[in-house]
Amino acid sequence: MLADAHFSLYSEAYWREGQRLGWPEDSPLWTTLRIQDCYIYGPSTRNIRIEGLWNQQGFTQTKPWIKYFKLLALTGWYDQNLVADRVVLLFIFMPIIRAELHAFVDTHNAHPIRKQRNRDHHVAGAPNELYRDPTRQCGFALDYDTLNEWESRVNPYGTSSY
Repeated sequence: MLADAHFSLYSEAYWREGQRLGWPEDSPLWTTLRIQDCYIYGPSTRNIRIEGLWNQQGFTQTKPWIKYFKLLALTGWYDQNLVADRVVLLFIFMPIIRAELHAFVDTHNAHPIRKQRNRDHHVAGAPNELYRDPTRQCGFALDYDTLNEWESRVNPYGTSSY
């Protein structure tokens, strides 16, 4: 489903861009669209970098909080069945945890990504700078109708009625 969503958003943007550029209907550019242009399949062994990042994030940000809340539960200072304890968790601790995670993301996204061979659509540079630079358009403009369609498909996931 994720690959299908990527391809759907990519192909909608590709068609709009082709129309904007005035490609003739018999242009071979219309037939060059492949799912490999926007989604990479592969075994988990090819995800070493992202798994390393998740491990680093977990070790530095998430695991200390998990240990802390387990300690609170073991010592009787937190009971997930008590509404008051859950309220304290949500309104006191969650903003702190979110701020720490945002700081981790900002720090990580300040590091530049080097140019990669055999990745035609890859854009090198620091993600924070690429995102905030109004003079650079990286990728296609988003088609909000397609995005909303996909969002309506995934909204039921995780609900008790699904």
